[in-house]
Amino acid sequence: MADSACLELDLAPKGGEIAMTVAVDQLHHATALYTRSPVVDALLSEAGWFEPGKRLCDPSAGDGAFLDTALRSVLASVADPDDGLILHSIEGWEIHPGACRDAHDRLARTLAGHGWRTADALALAKRIVHRGDFLTEAAPQPQWDVIAANPPYLRYCKVPSALRAVYDVAVPEHARADLLHAFLSRCADMLNPGGVLAAVTSDRWCFNAQAANLRAVLGKSLRVRHLNRIDGDSAFYRPKNRRSGTPPRVHPVTVVLERADGDGIARLDGSPIYPGSTDVGATGRTLADIATVKLAPWLGTPGIFVVKPDVAARLPADWLIPVADGKDFTGGVFSGPKAFAIRTEGVSCLEELPGAIVDHLKRELPRMCRRGRRDRCWLPPETWINKFDLSQPSIVVPRICHGLTAVEIPPGILPIDHGLSIAQTPGMSLDSVMEALQAARARQWIAARAPRLEGGFVSITTTLLRSLPV
Repeated sequence: MADSACLELDLAPKGGEIAMTVAVDQLHHATALYTRSPVVDALLSEAGWFEPGKRLCDPSAGDGAFLDTALRSVLASVADPDDGLILHSIEGWEIHPGACRDAHDRLARTLAGHGWRTADALALAKRIVHRGDFLTEAAPQPQWDVIAANPPYLRYCKVPSALRAVYDVAVPEHARADLLHAFLSRCADMLNPGGVLAAVTSDRWCFNAQAANLRAVLGKSLRVRHLNRIDGDSAFYRPKNRRSGTPPRVHPVTVVLERADGDGIARLDGSPIYPGSTDVGATGRTLADIATVKLAPWLGTPGIFVVKPDVAARLPADWLIPVADGKDFTGGVFSGPKAFAIRTEGVSCLEELPGAIVDHLKRELPRMCRRGRRDRCWLPPETWINKFDLSQPSIVVPRICHGLTAVEIPPGILPIDHGLSIAQTPGMSLDSVMEALQAARARQWIAARAPRLEGGFVSITTTLLRSLPV
Protein backbone atom coordinates (compact mmCIF):
# COMPACT_ATOMS: atom_id res chain seq x y z
CA MET A 1 0.00 0.00 0.00
CA ALA A 2 1.15 3.58 -0.56
CA ASP A 3 2.83 5.29 2.36
CA SER A 4 0.74 8.40 3.03
CA ALA A 5 3.52 9.98 5.10
CA CYS A 6 5.89 9.69 2.13
CA LEU A 7 3.28 11.17 -0.22
CA GLU A 8 2.78 14.15 2.09
CA LEU A 9 6.51 14.76 2.29
CA ASP A 10 6.88 14.53 -1.49
CA LEU A 11 4.25 17.24 -1.94
CA ALA A 12 5.66 19.49 0.79
CA PRO A 13 8.21 22.23 0.14
CA LYS A 14 11.75 20.94 0.34
CA GLY A 15 12.43 22.90 3.52
CA GLY A 16 9.37 21.40 5.20
CA GLU A 17 10.42 17.91 4.19
CA ILE A 18 13.86 18.38 5.67
CA ALA A 19 12.44 19.90 8.84
CA MET A 20 10.09 16.95 9.31
CA THR A 21 12.85 14.41 8.65
CA VAL A 22 15.06 16.09 11.24
CA ALA A 23 12.15 16.27 13.69
CA VAL A 24 11.44 12.54 13.35
CA ASP A 25 15.12 11.75 13.93
CA GLN A 26 15.16 13.98 17.00
CA LEU A 27 12.03 12.36 18.36
CA HIS A 28 13.47 8.90 17.86
CA HIS A 29 16.72 9.88 19.55
CA ALA A 30 14.81 11.25 22.55
CA THR A 31 12.33 8.40 22.98
CA ALA A 32 13.70 5.19 21.46
CA LEU A 33 13.73 2.70 24.30
CA TYR A 34 12.67 -0.81 23.29
CA THR A 35 11.02 -3.47 25.42
CA ARG A 36 12.71 -6.78 26.21
CA SER A 37 10.95 -10.04 25.36
CA PRO A 38 10.00 -11.18 28.91
CA VAL A 39 8.09 -7.92 29.49
CA VAL A 40 6.41 -8.18 26.08
CA ASP A 41 5.43 -11.81 26.66
CA ALA A 42 3.97 -11.12 30.10
CA LEU A 43 2.01 -8.08 28.97
CA LEU A 44 0.50 -9.80 25.93
CA SER A 45 -0.47 -12.72 28.14
CA GLU A 46 -2.12 -10.30 30.59
CA ALA A 47 -4.00 -8.78 27.65
CA GLY A 48 -5.34 -12.19 26.60
CA TRP A 49 -3.70 -12.38 23.20
CA PHE A 50 -4.33 -14.43 21.00
CA GLU A 51 -7.94 -15.40 20.15
CA PRO A 52 -8.98 -16.15 16.55
CA GLY A 53 -10.79 -13.23 14.98
CA LYS A 54 -9.29 -10.66 17.32
CA ARG A 55 -7.21 -7.75 15.99
CA LEU A 56 -4.06 -6.28 17.55
CA CYS A 57 -2.24 -3.04 16.81
CA ASP A 58 1.07 -1.61 18.00
CA PRO A 59 0.91 2.17 17.40
CA SER A 60 4.64 2.72 18.07
CA ALA A 61 6.22 -0.46 16.78
CA GLY A 62 9.92 0.38 17.17
CA ASP A 63 11.84 -2.67 16.01
CA GLY A 64 8.72 -4.84 16.14
CA ALA A 65 9.05 -6.60 19.51
CA PHE A 66 5.32 -6.58 20.31
CA LEU A 67 4.27 -7.37 16.76
CA ASP A 68 6.75 -10.22 16.44
CA THR A 69 5.50 -11.87 19.63
CA ALA A 70 1.90 -11.34 18.51
CA LEU A 71 2.69 -12.80 15.09
CA ARG A 72 4.28 -15.88 16.63
CA SER A 73 1.11 -16.45 18.65
CA VAL A 74 -0.98 -16.30 15.49
CA LEU A 75 1.34 -18.69 13.64
CA ALA A 76 1.31 -21.12 16.55
CA SER A 77 -2.47 -21.07 17.02
CA VAL A 78 -3.77 -21.30 13.45
CA ALA A 79 -3.06 -24.10 11.03
CA ASP A 80 -1.68 -22.82 7.70
CA PRO A 81 -2.43 -19.10 8.24
CA ASP A 82 -2.48 -17.09 5.03
CA ASP A 83 -1.57 -13.46 4.36
CA GLY A 84 -5.17 -12.33 4.76
CA LEU A 85 -5.55 -13.78 8.25
CA ILE A 86 -2.24 -12.30 9.39
CA LEU A 87 -3.05 -8.86 7.98
CA HIS A 88 -6.44 -8.97 9.68
CA SER A 89 -4.90 -10.04 13.00
CA ILE A 90 -1.96 -7.68 13.50
CA GLU A 91 -0.99 -4.21 12.39
CA GLY A 92 1.63 -1.69 13.41
CA TRP A 93 2.75 1.90 12.93
CA GLU A 94 6.23 3.35 13.20
CA ILE A 95 7.18 6.94 12.40
CA HIS A 96 10.96 6.48 12.13
CA PRO A 97 12.16 4.95 8.84
CA GLY A 98 15.15 3.14 10.34
CA ALA A 99 13.11 1.59 13.13
CA CYS A 100 10.42 0.67 10.62
CA ARG A 101 12.98 -1.20 8.50
CA ASP A 102 14.14 -3.05 11.61
CA ALA A 103 10.54 -4.09 12.31
CA HIS A 104 10.06 -5.27 8.72
CA ASP A 105 13.25 -7.34 8.86
CA ARG A 106 12.30 -8.87 12.20
CA LEU A 107 8.83 -9.93 11.09
CA ALA A 108 10.17 -11.16 7.75
CA ARG A 109 12.62 -13.46 9.55
CA THR A 110 9.79 -14.92 11.62
CA LEU A 111 7.61 -15.46 8.56
CA ALA A 112 10.49 -17.03 6.63
CA GLY A 113 11.02 -19.39 9.53
CA HIS A 114 7.42 -20.55 9.09
CA GLY A 115 7.65 -21.28 5.38
CA TRP A 116 7.26 -17.98 3.56
CA ARG A 117 9.71 -17.28 0.78
CA THR A 118 12.15 -14.51 1.70
CA ALA A 119 10.75 -11.96 -0.76
CA ASP A 120 7.15 -12.78 0.14
CA ALA A 121 7.93 -12.61 3.85
CA LEU A 122 9.43 -9.11 3.53
CA ALA A 123 6.54 -7.94 1.34
CA LEU A 124 4.02 -9.15 3.94
CA ALA A 125 6.01 -7.59 6.78
CA LYS A 126 5.88 -4.24 4.99
CA ARG A 127 2.09 -4.52 4.79
CA ILE A 128 1.86 -5.29 8.51
CA VAL A 129 3.94 -2.33 9.70
CA HIS A 130 3.13 1.04 8.13
CA ARG A 131 5.74 3.76 8.14
CA GLY A 132 3.70 6.70 9.31
CA ASP A 133 2.47 8.69 12.27
CA PHE A 134 -0.19 6.87 14.24
CA LEU A 135 -1.36 10.09 15.89
CA THR A 136 -2.25 11.75 12.60
CA GLU A 137 -2.69 8.96 10.03
CA ALA A 138 -4.40 5.95 11.63
CA ALA A 139 -8.15 5.90 11.00
CA PRO A 140 -9.73 7.44 14.13
CA GLN A 141 -12.47 4.91 14.90
CA PRO A 142 -12.81 1.74 17.02
CA GLN A 143 -11.12 -1.06 15.11
CA TRP A 144 -8.84 -3.07 17.41
CA ASP A 145 -9.45 -5.55 20.19
CA VAL A 146 -5.94 -5.29 21.64
CA ILE A 147 -3.60 -2.33 21.42
CA ALA A 148 -0.19 -3.35 22.77
CA ALA A 149 2.70 -0.92 22.86
CA ASN A 150 5.59 0.82 24.52
CA PRO A 151 4.58 4.32 23.39
CA PRO A 152 7.04 7.22 23.51
CA TYR A 153 7.36 9.29 26.69
CA LEU A 154 8.36 12.90 26.13
CA ARG A 155 7.05 16.13 27.58
CA TYR A 156 5.01 17.88 24.94
CA CYS A 157 7.11 21.04 25.13
CA LYS A 158 10.16 18.97 24.11
CA VAL A 159 8.53 17.45 21.01
CA PRO A 160 10.34 18.88 17.95
CA SER A 161 8.52 21.95 16.68
CA ALA A 162 7.76 20.58 13.21
CA LEU A 163 5.89 17.65 14.75
CA ARG A 164 4.32 19.72 17.51
CA ALA A 165 2.76 22.02 14.93
CA VAL A 166 0.95 19.00 13.46
CA TYR A 167 0.00 17.58 16.86
CA ASP A 168 -1.45 20.91 18.00
CA VAL A 169 -4.22 20.23 15.50
CA ALA A 170 -4.57 16.47 15.96
CA VAL A 171 -4.11 16.04 19.73
CA PRO A 172 -6.88 17.12 22.14
CA GLU A 173 -6.13 19.59 24.91
CA HIS A 174 -6.31 17.03 27.71
CA ALA A 175 -3.55 14.93 26.09
CA ARG A 176 -0.87 17.56 25.44
CA ALA A 177 1.24 17.43 28.59
CA ASP A 178 3.28 14.49 27.28
CA LEU A 179 3.49 12.51 24.05
CA LEU A 180 2.55 9.44 26.09
CA HIS A 181 -0.75 11.15 26.96
CA ALA A 182 -1.47 11.70 23.28
CA PHE A 183 -0.95 8.01 22.52
CA LEU A 184 -3.08 6.83 25.45
CA SER A 185 -5.91 9.14 24.45
CA ARG A 186 -5.90 8.13 20.80
CA CYS A 187 -5.59 4.43 21.59
CA ALA A 188 -8.61 4.63 23.92
CA ASP A 189 -10.69 6.01 21.04
CA MET A 190 -9.72 3.10 18.77
CA LEU A 191 -10.63 0.14 20.97
CA ASN A 192 -13.52 -2.09 20.02
CA PRO A 193 -16.13 -2.86 22.72
CA GLY A 194 -14.49 -5.15 25.26
CA GLY A 195 -11.04 -4.25 23.95
CA VAL A 196 -7.91 -3.70 26.04
CA LEU A 197 -4.99 -1.31 25.92
CA ALA A 198 -1.85 -3.06 27.19
CA ALA A 199 1.14 -0.77 27.49
CA VAL A 200 4.51 -0.19 29.06
CA THR A 201 4.44 3.41 30.24
CA SER A 202 6.17 5.89 32.48
CA ASP A 203 4.41 6.00 35.86
CA ARG A 204 3.87 9.76 35.92
CA TRP A 205 0.54 9.79 34.07
CA CYS A 206 -0.93 7.67 36.84
CA PHE A 207 -0.67 10.31 39.57
CA ASN A 208 0.69 13.65 38.33
CA ALA A 209 -1.74 16.55 38.69
CA GLN A 210 -1.29 17.67 35.06
CA ALA A 211 -2.57 14.25 33.94
CA ALA A 212 -5.82 14.50 35.95
CA ASN A 213 -7.87 15.57 32.92
CA LEU A 214 -6.34 12.75 30.87
CA ARG A 215 -7.33 10.20 33.54
CA ALA A 216 -10.82 11.65 33.70
CA VAL A 217 -11.30 11.43 29.92
CA LEU A 218 -9.86 7.91 29.75
CA GLY A 219 -12.18 6.96 32.60
CA LYS A 220 -15.24 7.66 30.51
CA SER A 221 -14.63 4.35 28.74
CA LEU A 222 -11.79 2.52 30.50
CA ARG A 223 -11.06 0.84 33.81
CA VAL A 224 -7.76 -0.45 35.17
CA ARG A 225 -7.48 -4.22 34.97
CA HIS A 226 -3.76 -4.45 35.70
CA LEU A 227 -1.13 -2.00 36.95
CA ASN A 228 2.32 -3.04 38.10
CA ARG A 229 5.77 -1.51 38.45
CA ILE A 230 8.64 -3.08 36.52
CA ASP A 231 12.40 -2.62 36.70
CA GLY A 232 13.57 0.00 34.22
CA ASP A 233 17.13 -1.34 34.24
CA SER A 234 16.08 -4.76 32.92
CA ALA A 235 12.89 -3.97 30.98
CA PHE A 236 14.43 -2.01 28.10
CA TYR A 237 17.23 -1.99 25.58
CA ARG A 238 18.48 0.65 23.17
CA PRO A 239 18.10 0.25 19.42
CA LYS A 240 21.36 -0.49 17.67
CA ASN A 241 21.82 3.15 16.60
CA ARG A 242 21.45 4.42 20.18
CA ARG A 243 24.46 2.91 21.98
CA SER A 244 25.83 6.12 23.43
CA GLY A 245 24.42 8.08 26.33
CA THR A 246 22.30 7.01 29.27
CA PRO A 247 18.71 5.80 29.33
CA PRO A 248 15.95 8.33 29.97
CA ARG A 249 14.81 8.73 33.55
CA VAL A 250 11.88 6.35 33.20
CA HIS A 251 10.10 4.64 36.07
CA PRO A 252 8.03 2.15 34.11
CA VAL A 253 4.80 0.33 34.79
CA THR A 254 2.83 -2.19 32.81
CA VAL A 255 -0.84 -1.34 32.56
CA VAL A 256 -3.88 -3.00 31.03
CA LEU A 257 -6.85 -0.70 30.55
CA GLU A 258 -10.08 -2.44 29.67
CA ARG A 259 -12.95 -0.97 27.67
CA ALA A 260 -15.70 -0.83 30.29
CA ASP A 261 -19.02 -0.44 28.50
CA GLY A 262 -22.28 -0.31 30.43
CA ASP A 263 -23.32 1.04 33.79
CA GLY A 264 -22.14 0.04 37.22
CA ILE A 265 -18.53 -0.67 36.27
CA ALA A 266 -15.76 1.05 38.20
CA ARG A 267 -13.72 3.24 35.89
CA LEU A 268 -10.82 5.65 36.07
CA ASP A 269 -11.48 9.20 37.10
CA GLY A 270 -9.23 12.22 37.60
CA SER A 271 -7.96 10.89 40.92
CA PRO A 272 -4.38 9.63 41.15
CA ILE A 273 -3.76 5.90 40.90
CA TYR A 274 -0.71 4.33 42.48
CA PRO A 275 1.06 1.21 41.19
CA GLY A 276 1.43 -1.31 43.99
CA SER A 277 -1.18 0.30 46.22
CA THR A 278 -4.30 -1.65 47.14
CA ASP A 279 -6.33 1.30 48.47
CA VAL A 280 -7.68 4.33 46.67
CA GLY A 281 -6.57 7.12 48.93
CA ALA A 282 -6.64 8.69 52.36
CA THR A 283 -9.80 8.45 54.44
CA GLY A 284 -10.48 9.90 57.85
CA ARG A 285 -7.86 12.09 59.51
CA THR A 286 -4.76 13.11 57.63
CA LEU A 287 -1.51 14.71 58.69
CA ALA A 288 -2.91 18.08 57.61
CA ASP A 289 -5.56 17.71 60.36
CA ILE A 290 -3.02 17.40 63.17
CA ALA A 291 -0.01 19.38 61.96
CA THR A 292 1.13 22.20 59.69
CA VAL A 293 3.33 21.14 56.78
CA LYS A 294 5.41 23.76 54.97
CA LEU A 295 8.16 23.67 52.39
CA ALA A 296 11.42 24.91 53.88
CA PRO A 297 13.00 27.79 51.95
CA TRP A 298 15.75 27.48 49.40
CA LEU A 299 18.27 30.26 50.03
CA GLY A 300 20.27 30.01 46.83
CA THR A 301 23.84 29.16 45.98
CA PRO A 302 25.74 28.05 49.11
CA GLY A 303 28.08 30.60 50.63
CA ILE A 304 25.91 33.66 49.97
CA PHE A 305 22.87 33.67 52.25
CA VAL A 306 23.89 30.40 53.92
CA VAL A 307 27.43 30.46 55.30
CA LYS A 308 29.72 28.06 57.11
CA PRO A 309 30.91 28.74 60.70
CA ASP A 310 34.22 30.29 59.64
CA VAL A 311 32.41 32.93 57.58
CA ALA A 312 29.67 33.34 60.20
CA ALA A 313 32.34 34.15 62.79
CA ARG A 314 33.15 37.34 60.85
CA LEU A 315 29.51 38.50 60.72
CA PRO A 316 27.26 40.01 63.45
CA ALA A 317 25.79 37.12 65.45
CA ASP A 318 22.36 38.75 65.89
CA TRP A 319 21.93 38.73 62.07
CA LEU A 320 22.49 34.96 61.84
CA ILE A 321 20.34 31.94 62.54
CA PRO A 322 21.45 28.27 62.51
CA VAL A 323 20.00 26.10 59.76
CA ALA A 324 19.30 22.42 59.20
CA ASP A 325 19.37 20.55 55.90
CA GLY A 326 19.54 16.92 54.85
CA LYS A 327 23.29 16.71 55.43
CA ASP A 328 22.68 17.35 59.14
CA PHE A 329 20.51 14.24 59.60
CA THR A 330 22.28 11.02 60.49
CA GLY A 331 20.32 7.89 61.28
CA GLY A 332 17.13 9.90 61.72
CA VAL A 333 18.76 12.24 64.25
CA PHE A 334 19.69 15.91 63.89
CA SER A 335 23.45 16.11 64.44
CA GLY A 336 23.49 19.85 65.04
CA PRO A 337 23.76 22.89 62.75
CA LYS A 338 26.78 23.22 60.50
CA ALA A 339 25.78 26.45 58.74
CA PHE A 340 23.97 29.73 59.33
CA ALA A 341 21.46 31.81 57.37
CA ILE A 342 21.90 35.58 57.13
CA ARG A 343 18.74 37.46 58.13
CA THR A 344 18.37 40.20 55.52
CA GLU A 345 14.59 40.34 55.22
CA GLY A 346 12.77 43.30 56.71
CA VAL A 347 15.23 45.91 55.44
CA SER A 348 14.42 48.22 52.56
CA CYS A 349 17.88 48.53 51.03
CA LEU A 350 21.35 47.01 51.14
CA GLU A 351 22.76 49.94 53.09
CA GLU A 352 20.52 49.20 56.11
CA LEU A 353 22.49 46.04 56.76
CA PRO A 354 25.63 45.92 58.91
CA GLY A 355 28.79 46.75 56.99
CA ALA A 356 30.27 43.27 57.34
CA ILE A 357 27.16 41.72 55.78
CA VAL A 358 27.10 44.31 52.99
CA ASP A 359 30.73 43.57 52.17
CA HIS A 360 30.04 39.83 52.23
CA LEU A 361 27.04 40.09 49.90
CA LYS A 362 28.79 42.41 47.44
CA ARG A 363 31.65 39.96 47.27
CA GLU A 364 29.56 36.78 46.97
CA LEU A 365 26.36 37.77 45.14
CA PRO A 366 27.92 37.51 41.64
CA ARG A 367 28.08 33.73 42.26
CA MET A 368 24.30 33.46 42.69
CA CYS A 369 22.77 31.11 40.13
CA ARG A 370 20.29 32.55 37.68
CA ARG A 371 17.13 31.22 39.33
CA GLY A 372 18.21 32.62 42.68
CA ARG A 373 18.69 36.24 41.59
CA ARG A 374 16.27 38.95 42.68
CA ASP A 375 15.94 42.62 41.85
CA ARG A 376 16.38 43.38 45.55
CA CYS A 377 19.71 41.65 45.66
CA TRP A 378 20.02 41.72 49.46
CA LEU A 379 17.10 39.28 49.79
CA PRO A 380 17.43 35.49 49.43
CA PRO A 381 15.54 33.68 46.63
CA GLU A 382 12.72 32.55 48.94
CA THR A 383 11.16 34.36 51.89
CA TRP A 384 11.21 32.74 55.33
CA ILE A 385 10.95 35.48 57.97
CA ASN A 386 7.59 35.25 59.80
CA LYS A 387 6.70 32.00 58.02
CA PHE A 388 8.25 29.65 60.57
CA ASP A 389 7.75 29.72 64.34
CA LEU A 390 11.31 29.03 65.46
CA SER A 391 10.38 29.34 69.12
CA GLN A 392 9.04 25.78 69.01
CA PRO A 393 10.65 22.47 68.06
CA SER A 394 9.63 21.05 64.69
CA ILE A 395 9.98 17.95 62.56
CA VAL A 396 11.73 17.84 59.19
CA VAL A 397 11.01 15.23 56.54
CA PRO A 398 13.65 15.23 53.77
CA ARG A 399 11.92 15.80 50.44
CA ILE A 400 14.39 13.69 48.43
CA CYS A 401 15.06 10.46 50.29
CA HIS A 402 15.06 6.68 50.11
CA GLY A 403 11.88 6.52 52.17
CA LEU A 404 9.85 8.45 54.71
CA THR A 405 12.18 9.73 57.46
CA ALA A 406 11.16 12.16 60.21
CA VAL A 407 13.77 14.09 62.22
CA GLU A 408 13.00 16.35 65.17
CA ILE A 409 14.95 19.60 65.37
CA PRO A 410 15.09 21.89 68.42
CA PRO A 411 13.78 25.48 68.67
CA GLY A 412 15.81 28.22 67.00
CA ILE A 413 16.81 26.13 63.96
CA LEU A 414 15.60 27.03 60.47
CA PRO A 415 15.05 24.11 58.05
CA ILE A 416 16.23 24.90 54.52
CA ASP A 417 16.67 23.45 51.03
CA HIS A 418 13.05 22.41 50.53
CA GLY A 419 12.86 19.96 53.37
CA LEU A 420 9.30 19.50 54.63
CA SER A 421 8.88 21.33 57.91
CA ILE A 422 6.15 20.07 60.24
CA ALA A 423 4.88 22.04 63.20
CA GLN A 424 2.31 20.82 65.69
CA THR A 425 -1.17 22.30 65.86
CA PRO A 426 -2.97 23.22 69.10
CA GLY A 427 -4.21 20.17 70.95
CA MET A 428 -1.73 17.76 69.33
CA SER A 429 1.73 17.11 70.71
CA LEU A 430 4.77 16.89 68.46
CA ASP A 431 5.42 13.42 69.92
CA SER A 432 2.05 12.28 68.55
CA VAL A 433 2.91 13.67 65.13
CA MET A 434 6.27 11.90 65.19
CA GLU A 435 4.59 8.63 66.19
CA ALA A 436 2.24 8.88 63.21
CA LEU A 437 5.14 9.55 60.84
CA GLN A 438 7.21 6.66 62.16
CA ALA A 439 4.42 4.09 61.83
CA ALA A 440 5.08 1.28 59.36
CA ARG A 441 1.82 1.95 57.55
CA ALA A 442 2.89 5.57 56.98
CA ARG A 443 6.14 4.45 55.36
CA GLN A 444 4.25 1.93 53.22
CA TRP A 445 1.66 4.51 52.18
CA ILE A 446 4.32 7.01 51.11
CA ALA A 447 6.39 4.32 49.36
CA ALA A 448 3.41 3.41 47.17
CA ARG A 449 2.73 7.02 46.18
CA ALA A 450 5.94 9.04 46.14
CA PRO A 451 7.31 9.56 42.61
CA ARG A 452 10.46 7.53 41.95
CA LEU A 453 13.74 9.27 41.22
CA GLU A 454 17.14 7.88 40.30
CA GLY A 455 19.29 5.71 42.56
CA GLY A 456 16.39 4.44 44.65
CA PHE A 457 15.35 7.91 45.82
CA VAL A 458 11.78 9.17 45.94
CA SER A 459 10.28 12.67 46.04
CA ILE A 460 7.90 13.52 48.88
CA THR A 461 5.84 16.66 48.25
CA THR A 462 3.92 18.81 50.71
CA THR A 463 0.64 17.78 49.06
CA LEU A 464 1.46 14.09 49.45
CA LEU A 465 2.60 14.41 53.04
CA ARG A 466 -0.43 16.46 54.06
CA SER A 467 -2.73 13.71 52.77
CA LEU A 468 -0.97 10.97 54.76
CA PRO A 469 -3.60 9.03 56.78
CA VAL A 470 -2.96 9.12 60.53
